[in-house]
Amino acid sequence: MIRYLFIKFLYFSCLAKFAIKFINNKCNIVSKKEDRLEELNLKKELDAHNSILLHMHFSHYNKDIVKITKELADNNKVCYVTLNKSYENLRQIFEKNNIKLENIKFIDAITRTFKKVDDTEKCKFCSSPIAMTEISLKINEILKENFDYLIFDSITSILMQEKNIALIKFITDLENKSKNAKTKPVFLALKVEDHDLFIQKCCMITNHNIDLSNFRF
Repeated sequence: MIRYLFIKFLYFSCLAKFAIKFINNKCNIVSKKEDRLEELNLKKELDAHNSILLHMHFSHYNKDIVKITKELADNNKVCYVTLNKSYENLRQIFEKNNIKLENIKFIDAITRTFKKVDDTEKCKFCSSPIAMTEISLKINEILKENFDYLIFDSITSILMQEKNIALIKFITDLENKSKNAKTKPVFLALKVEDHDLFIQKCCMITNHNIDLSNFRF
């Protein structure tokens, strides 16, 4: 009996390991160890892939977006779509960290939720983070200016308020638009346990997925 239970335990352990390996291979998720993080070169990754989904831990979010933006905006044009922080807030953060703001244009879906503001040359404003049609139209408009990269910050912001099906359609559409415009998107997603299944679905859309949720970037 004990032998039977032991064999059964080994069988299900192997089955579980196979399932995890299959999902990770299918989603093409890469986990970076602490001592290798500094080797992560987003531009090099984006040279090899049309798009990337980055999983981040909430506690590392502020430092992560600075590092990501600083690398991509160095001698390249970046469109930054923000659903988390206002344009003014990001501008101050990026200036403080010596990020080349002259290479960045913004789409801000936060500021108009608390005050009236007009579009400027540096920033286009949307009414709210869940106004997906409006955000999509603004992205269409700005992508005509031949950007190298698009940072979408973040998938999680919409997911907290919008239905999964609508968001999957939005991400798929944005992926295709970016490809047609020869702009490479970086989708940011915060690590939220309740969203794991949805993030796995997003993995099927983007070309490459890197899990930084438990590590410094």
